[in-house]
Amino acid sequence: MLKRGCWLKGSLHGDFTQTMSSAKSGSNAWRQYKTGGGYDELINNNGNPRRPAKRLINYLSSLSGEELETRRLMAELTIKQMGVSFTVYTGEGNIDRAWPFDIIPRTISSAQWKRAAKGLEQRL
Repeated sequence: MLKRGCWLKGSLHGDFTQTMSSAKSGSNAWRQYKTGGGYDELINNNGNPRRPAKRLINYLSSLSGEELETRRLMAELTIKQMGVSFTVYTGEGNIDRAWPFDIIPRTISSAQWKRAAKGLEQRL
């Protein structure tokens, strides 16, 4: 069973991206992805795309696994080349890490966006 990725893997959708990367273009590989019972912005617990994510899932399904992996690697390389990083402070010393970036965007409904926008406007 595939589970949600984590920051340490470099992607919140790490396992979803991995599932899609191993797929052929036009496949429904996302159906193999399991949420593990936790909340997932893309896929519900029944294995179906959430309403705001349907167009994104359709688009991702149109890409070959090779194309998706190429895009992931390009994003990772760009972040390293630009020097986008953060420092982890430990007792043994400081460790610079590349900023984690997920090529699969989070999707939210227009109602969720309106609520978030209202909250952001309130803080300006």
